[in-house]
This record gives sequence, structure tokens and C-alpha cells, in this order.
Amino acid sequence: MPDWSKEALVNRGYSQTILPPGNWLGIEGVWTESFDDVANLIRVRKTAAANADDRILLCAPMEGRSRAGVASASAGLRLASVELNYQLTVEVADDVTVTVLRYNTPANTVAATSTALVGTYAAAHDTAGERGAIASHSLVFNITTPDYFDADEALMVLVTVNDVTGGNAVFDLRSLVLHWNAGA
Repeated sequence: MPDWSKEALVNRGYSQTILPPGNWLGIEGVWTESFDDVANLIRVRKTAAANADDRILLCAPMEGRSRAGVASASAGLRLASVELNYQLTVEVADDVTVTVLRYNTPANTVAATSTALVGTYAAAHDTAGERGAIASHSLVFNITTPDYFDADEALMVLVTVNDVTGGNAVFDLRSLVLHWNAGA
């Protein structure tokens, strides 16, 4: 029988981290946390009419760390994709986007920096119309060039809900899944 433990999956080059809502920081717009008694899920909801982008940020835990003097193949895991699970109701949104950020924690007297990782949306969500449709969504953003994170770096995911046209879309954030691989 195959071993499906996290250690075995990591040894075979795969891992994932599932992050339910609760650790999110609303940057712009009105976001409320609640428990959905029907679905038995925590949710973060955006309901207020928007005149611009509503944004929410997650600082994610790190799975992989590169280490000085260690060959890249043994340096740990690389972020391959993020999967955003959400539901849109009431009316369509203009767009929902994900920005994956590599945050460099500064040393003394050095300014912090953040760089967006380049990637593409999977086929089911590669247009604004698909991402903003009324439905339950599992949006996958694939990192173009997966890379190892250094010990002084952190991972942040910024979700933007653009609902300027109607302003009445209800966005329920369900979870974020980070997909890691060991690389070549």
C-alpha cells in the first residue's frame, strides 16, 4: 500500500499547504469573517459596494528554504502554484486576480522589498469573465519559473476583487492552497 504521509509526498517531490481564512488582512474594502453554519466553513466575505478594487492579503507559511552551500536539488521545495477557492454570488464581478509576492525581510538599515512572481492562470480562469462569474471557483495561478525561497524571504498572496460595474457582487473566500514541488 502506498505511503501518503506528508514526509513521503515530500520525498517524492510534492507537497501542499491548505490555508483556511482567518489569517487574512483586509487592505481595501469591507471584509468580514464569519462561520457558515450550512457549509461548516470559515469564510471571509466582501459585500460592500465597491468603487475600486477591494484587496485582501495573506502572509503564508513557508514550506521550502534554500540553504547556503546546498545543491539546488536538495534545497527543499519550490512554490509551483497557488489555488484560490472562492464563491461569487448576487452578481458577477468585473474580475478577481491573484498576485503572488516574494517579500524580502530586511537586515538592519535596509529597506524591505517585494517582487511579484510571474505566472499564468489555468485554462478555466484565464479571462476576467471566467474569474468573475457567479459560481464556486477553484482558481489556479501557475508560477512560470518555480524557485526556492531563501531564509530571509516570505510569501504573500494578494487577492483583488474588482466590482466597479455593479458593485453588488458577494465574494466569499474559502481557502488558499499552496502547491509545492521539489524541482529538477
